[in-house]
Amino acid sequence: MTKYFSTDSIIMFVAFITISVSSQTWAATVVTTDPTVVATFQAGASVLGFDAIPPNGGGGSFGNTGKPIQPESQLTDQFSNVGVIFSSTGGAVGVVGVEGLPNESDATSPFNLIGGSSPGTTLPVLNYFQPITLQFVLPNTTTPALTTHVGAWNDPTGSRILLSVFDVNGSLLESVQADEGFFVGIANPAIASATFSFISTQSVSGFALDDVTIGSVSAVPVPAAVWLFGSALIGLIGMRKISSKVSRITA
Repeated sequence: MTKYFSTDSIIMFVAFITISVSSQTWAATVVTTDPTVVATFQAGASVLGFDAIPPNGGGGSFGNTGKPIQPESQLTDQFSNVGVIFSSTGGAVGVVGVEGLPNESDATSPFNLIGGSSPGTTLPVLNYFQPITLQFVLPNTTTPALTTHVGAWNDPTGSRILLSVFDVNGSLLESVQADEGFFVGIANPAIASATFSFISTQSVSGFALDDVTIGSVSAVPVPAAVWLFGSALIGLIGMRKISSKVSRITA
């Protein structure tokens, strides 16, 4: 007796192929103070030092927790040309300067750092306990995109932090912790967003970042399995047409 696959069976088979083709397992993490290792991670990437953005209030005490972040020092989409938009709990991320201050060495490259924010009365206020989130986009757009790696230098007089990266669906891909003064990075071909967040106090409560590093960004790909699925559906339509013709001839 000849057996035929039902339409449902074929669709389930194609769905299995879809899951198999879409799976990715490659990832790598970097937690180091070795500049050679960092340079290798940063090769070919965009390294953002934030020194072209005016520091909040010109620096000094305006970098303290609770200070309103002035509009010119609010970091959001200034780097959309390289494919990244910044945000924190208060909306914008704050750019602060340490030039001439006792903690000037906190900046990996002169002289600005970035910190998180909380909502304020009229302006967001600096809050170094709040997360810093990076959303990757196609350059000069708000269209979601993917990057291959992301990282940053953690403030050397700060706190332990956590770097987490997520796919286009918001699912966690990988996370890694880093102590104060360490560079932390994750490489993965499917990073759609990343978040740096506070874990615990070490020298000083809260954290700040410098030299945020992002790989090249690219469009979110249509999975190869989608094409397989489309081909299978076309095949099903063809099979149905042939079956219909045979039935009419037989009748």
